[in-house]
Amino acid sequence: QRRVHGAYEWKIESMSRILAVLMIICYLAYLYFQLRSHAEFFEEEDAGEEEPQLPLGLSLLLLAAIMFFISTLSDKLVDSLQPTILQFGVSELFVGFVLVPLIGNAAEMATAVLMAFHGKMGIAIGVAVGSSIQVELFVLPIMILVSWGMGGDLDLNFRVYTTVAVFVSVIIVTVVVQGGTTNWLEGLFLLLAYVMVSISYLYMKPADIN
Repeated sequence: QRRVHGAYEWKIESMSRILAVLMIICYLAYLYFQLRSHAEFFEEEDAGEEEPQLPLGLSLLLLAAIMFFISTLSDKLVDSLQPTILQFGVSELFVGFVLVPLIGNAAEMATAVLMAFHGKMGIAIGVAVGSSIQVELFVLPIMILVSWGMGGDLDLNFRVYTTVAVFVSVIIVTVVVQGGTTNWLEGLFLLLAYVMVSISYLYMKPADIN
């Protein structure tokens, strides 16, 4: 159901839709920068030329099939979590911000850890940070525009706490990766920052955020 909005909520929705379009443009520009105009900046020094194992058409077909399969599983996962939320009193914020992303991104996280274990930090950071960039600059804006087309009211107003949490997370990651080197202490700080945010969402209710 669509919420009854006043002038302020209408301005927030309008601003969110405009910003969503601009964010998509930013993401497309980022892809062009990474894949075409400045691809050499993102290449591993010891990376050799690899021949494609599958033709382009078959690759796109498999990608579409996997996307459909994963989206179906995600819907089933969210539906199956509702009884658990009611039974154990787990915060919906914890499920939405921590549990579902943790399960849904398990393959990406495993790939990043595996690449880091083999010393390929460029690929590991690219997988981890690139996934976040994709969600923030492409997936979220697409969801806002789709919601608009379906008569929904999804917007970019994430309230103060969530906005601050995301901002601080970005600052921490930027400080860690900008030097080009890292150590176990920085890794520990990243893990502790993630745990702290997760714990805060575990005890919070939607009314606390608002």
